[in-house]
Amino acid sequence: MNRIVSTIVLLILCIASLSALSALPHCAHARILNVPDDYQTIQAGIDEAEDGDTVLVAPGEYTENLNFLGKSIRVAGSPYNPAETVIDGNANGSVVRFDHGEDSSSVLSGFTLTNGSGSRDISGDMAGGGVHCSRSSPTIEHVVVAGNVAQFGGGIMVQMSSPVITNSYILDNQATRSGGGIYCSRDSTNVRVSYVVIARNSANVMDGGIGCYSSSRASFNNVYCLVKVFTLKQL
Repeated sequence: MNRIVSTIVLLILCIASLSALSALPHCAHARILNVPDDYQTIQAGIDEAEDGDTVLVAPGEYTENLNFLGKSIRVAGSPYNPAETVIDGNANGSVVRFDHGEDSSSVLSGFTLTNGSGSRDISGDMAGGGVHCSRSSPTIEHVVVAGNVAQFGGGIMVQMSSPVITNSYILDNQATRSGGGIYCSRDSTNVRVSYVVIARNSANVMDGGIGCYSSSRASFNNVYCLVKVFTLKQL
């Protein structure tokens, strides 16, 4: 009898173990996709990636315009020296777009984003030269957003989104309307900015550094903001 009981207990334990293994999240099988060794472009790596994967980008300059496509992935360059890994938007839209409902598990880390020109927002304006964030709440860390231009949000545009932006530099971007560095609008109610330098950005209308509108709110922790140019004109 004791042997039968022991066998039954052992079977139950085996079944429980198998059930636990099958319940493990997909990230347990996460892959590292190397650019350019495995994929010639960063976007090709993103296209192939699945939730939990990391697209690891070697130092260099990449002329691309990226879209995370709603994936919970990490796209990483050189977090300790973003100047080593540059993404040049070629004045052909935003350098990076988050517009497929991304959340904090979509992470951009360790790049210089430059020469972006913005993408159409829901109002039809060109917004977010460096980063265009619409209806998404990604994590943006260890980046330099520099030398981008758009109507709104020369550096970063946040619309109906709540991203985390941390340990970064937003420099020398231009808005032809408002929000040279960062532009928040349309109920972006929990934008979190910490350990960020926002400097030498400009806007032709208002808010050379940061502009928050339409019931948007942002929290700032250890943020240094220096505005290059501030001019006020009739809208």
